[in-house]
Amino acid sequence: MILARVRISEGVLLCSPGDVVTATTCTHRAVTAFRVAHGVQAPEPAAEPDAVARAGDAHEAAVVERFRAAGAAVVDLSGRTPDASSWAALAAATLAQLRGGSADVVLQGGVLDDRPAGLSLVGRPDLLVRTGATCRVEDAKLARSVAPTAVLQTMLY
Repeated sequence: MILARVRISEGVLLCSPGDVVTATTCTHRAVTAFRVAHGVQAPEPAAEPDAVARAGDAHEAAVVERFRAAGAAVVDLSGRTPDASSWAALAAATLAQLRGGSADVVLQGGVLDDRPAGLSLVGRPDLLVRTGATCRVEDAKLARSVAPTAVLQTMLY
Protein backbone atom coordinates (compact mmCIF):
# COMPACT_ATOMS: atom_id res chain seq x y z
CA MET A 1 0.00 0.00 0.00
CA ILE A 2 1.40 3.36 -1.04
CA LEU A 3 0.79 6.46 1.04
CA ALA A 4 -2.25 7.46 -0.99
CA ARG A 5 -3.18 10.26 1.38
CA VAL A 6 0.04 12.26 0.90
CA ARG A 7 -0.96 14.92 -1.57
CA ILE A 8 -0.50 18.50 -2.56
CA SER A 9 -3.65 20.60 -2.50
CA GLU A 10 -3.62 24.30 -3.23
CA GLY A 11 0.17 24.35 -2.82
CA VAL A 12 0.07 22.69 0.60
CA LEU A 13 1.58 19.26 1.27
CA LEU A 14 -0.96 17.26 3.30
CA CYS A 15 0.32 14.33 5.39
CA SER A 16 -1.53 12.26 7.98
CA PRO A 17 -0.16 10.64 11.13
CA GLY A 18 -0.56 7.29 9.33
CA ASP A 19 1.60 8.63 6.49
CA VAL A 20 4.31 9.66 8.96
CA VAL A 21 4.24 6.21 10.57
CA THR A 22 4.43 4.46 7.21
CA ALA A 23 7.37 6.67 6.23
CA THR A 24 9.23 5.50 9.33
CA THR A 25 8.76 1.87 8.37
CA CYS A 26 9.29 1.94 4.58
CA THR A 27 11.38 4.55 2.82
CA HIS A 28 10.28 3.26 -0.59
CA ARG A 29 6.62 3.92 0.23
CA ALA A 30 7.43 7.43 1.45
CA VAL A 31 9.46 8.33 -1.64
CA THR A 32 6.80 6.90 -3.96
CA ALA A 33 4.07 8.86 -2.16
CA PHE A 34 5.95 12.13 -2.52
CA ARG A 35 6.69 11.40 -6.19
CA VAL A 36 2.97 10.81 -6.79
CA ALA A 37 2.04 13.96 -4.83
CA HIS A 38 4.42 16.02 -6.99
CA GLY A 39 3.10 14.48 -10.21
CA VAL A 40 6.38 12.75 -11.08
CA GLN A 41 4.88 9.28 -10.88
CA ALA A 42 1.42 7.92 -11.56
CA PRO A 43 -0.44 6.49 -8.55
CA GLU A 44 -0.86 2.76 -8.31
CA PRO A 45 -4.38 1.50 -8.97
CA ALA A 46 -6.47 1.21 -5.84
CA ALA A 47 -6.68 -2.31 -4.51
CA GLU A 48 -10.02 -3.97 -3.88
CA PRO A 49 -10.85 -4.20 -0.19
CA ASP A 50 -9.67 -7.54 1.10
CA ALA A 51 -10.97 -9.73 3.89
CA VAL A 52 -8.65 -8.05 6.44
CA ALA A 53 -9.94 -4.58 5.52
CA ARG A 54 -13.56 -5.75 5.73
CA ALA A 55 -12.88 -7.33 9.12
CA GLY A 56 -11.30 -4.06 10.30
CA ASP A 57 -14.33 -2.07 9.15
CA ALA A 58 -16.64 -4.49 10.95
CA HIS A 59 -14.53 -4.19 14.10
CA GLU A 60 -14.69 -0.37 13.98
CA ALA A 61 -18.48 -0.56 13.56
CA ALA A 62 -18.68 -2.86 16.61
CA VAL A 63 -16.59 -0.42 18.68
CA VAL A 64 -18.90 2.43 17.70
CA GLU A 65 -21.95 0.32 18.53
CA ARG A 66 -20.55 -0.36 22.02
CA PHE A 67 -20.35 3.41 22.62
CA ARG A 68 -23.93 3.83 21.42
CA ALA A 69 -25.14 0.93 23.58
CA ALA A 70 -23.54 2.63 26.59
CA GLY A 71 -25.62 5.75 25.86
CA ALA A 72 -22.95 7.87 24.19
CA ALA A 73 -24.02 10.37 21.54
CA VAL A 74 -21.95 9.41 18.49
CA VAL A 75 -21.59 11.85 15.60
CA ASP A 76 -20.30 10.38 12.34
CA LEU A 77 -18.24 12.83 10.28
CA SER A 78 -16.86 10.25 7.85
CA GLY A 79 -17.06 11.04 4.19
CA ARG A 80 -14.85 12.18 1.35
CA THR A 81 -11.26 13.19 1.99
CA PRO A 82 -11.11 16.99 2.24
CA ASP A 83 -8.76 19.18 0.23
CA ALA A 84 -6.49 21.81 1.80
CA SER A 85 -9.20 24.47 2.06
CA SER A 86 -11.84 22.18 3.59
CA TRP A 87 -9.62 20.57 6.27
CA ALA A 88 -10.04 23.67 8.41
CA ALA A 89 -13.83 23.42 8.08
CA LEU A 90 -13.82 19.72 8.99
CA ALA A 91 -11.55 20.38 12.00
CA ALA A 92 -13.82 23.25 13.09
CA ALA A 93 -16.90 21.04 12.76
CA THR A 94 -15.19 18.35 14.84
CA LEU A 95 -14.29 20.83 17.59
CA ALA A 96 -17.80 22.28 17.54
CA GLN A 97 -19.28 18.81 18.09
CA LEU A 98 -16.92 18.12 20.99
CA ARG A 99 -16.99 21.58 22.61
CA GLY A 100 -20.68 22.22 22.08
CA GLY A 101 -21.59 19.16 24.10
CA SER A 102 -23.64 17.62 21.30
CA ALA A 103 -21.27 14.69 20.86
CA ASP A 104 -19.69 12.34 23.33
CA VAL A 105 -17.85 10.56 20.51
CA VAL A 106 -16.90 11.80 17.04
CA LEU A 107 -16.29 9.13 14.42
CA GLN A 108 -13.74 10.05 11.75
CA GLY A 109 -13.57 13.69 12.78
CA GLY A 110 -10.91 15.92 11.29
CA VAL A 111 -7.79 17.24 12.94
CA LEU A 112 -5.51 19.85 11.43
CA ASP A 113 -2.11 21.14 12.50
CA ASP A 114 -1.28 23.91 10.03
CA ARG A 115 2.39 24.65 9.65
CA PRO A 116 4.03 27.50 7.80
CA ALA A 117 5.96 26.77 4.60
CA GLY A 118 3.28 24.66 2.97
CA LEU A 119 3.02 21.61 5.24
CA SER A 120 -0.06 20.51 7.14
CA LEU A 121 -0.45 17.45 9.33
CA VAL A 122 -4.03 16.34 8.80
CA GLY A 123 -5.90 13.28 9.89
CA ARG A 124 -9.07 11.50 10.74
CA PRO A 125 -8.71 9.56 13.97
CA ASP A 126 -11.13 6.66 14.26
CA LEU A 127 -12.71 8.09 17.40
CA LEU A 128 -12.42 11.27 19.43
CA VAL A 129 -14.01 10.72 22.84
CA ARG A 130 -14.98 13.74 24.92
CA THR A 131 -13.69 13.51 28.49
CA GLY A 132 -14.88 16.66 30.22
CA ALA A 133 -13.01 19.70 28.88
CA THR A 134 -10.67 17.58 26.73
CA CYS A 135 -10.90 14.57 24.47
CA ARG A 136 -8.89 11.45 23.84
CA VAL A 137 -8.05 9.69 20.61
CA GLU A 138 -9.10 6.07 20.30
CA ASP A 139 -8.01 3.84 17.46
CA ALA A 140 -10.18 0.90 16.48
CA LYS A 141 -7.42 -1.29 15.08
CA LEU A 142 -8.15 -4.98 14.89
CA ALA A 143 -5.03 -6.45 16.48
CA ARG A 144 -4.06 -8.88 19.20
CA SER A 145 -1.42 -6.58 20.64
CA VAL A 146 -0.48 -2.92 20.49
CA ALA A 147 2.21 -2.19 17.92
CA PRO A 148 4.68 0.68 18.49
CA THR A 149 3.58 2.18 15.17
CA ALA A 150 -0.02 2.34 16.39
CA VAL A 151 1.13 4.20 19.51
CA LEU A 152 3.12 6.66 17.37
CA GLN A 153 0.17 7.24 15.05
CA THR A 154 -2.18 7.90 17.98
CA MET A 155 0.34 10.27 19.58
CA LEU A 156 0.59 12.32 16.38
CA TYR A 157 -3.13 13.06 16.51
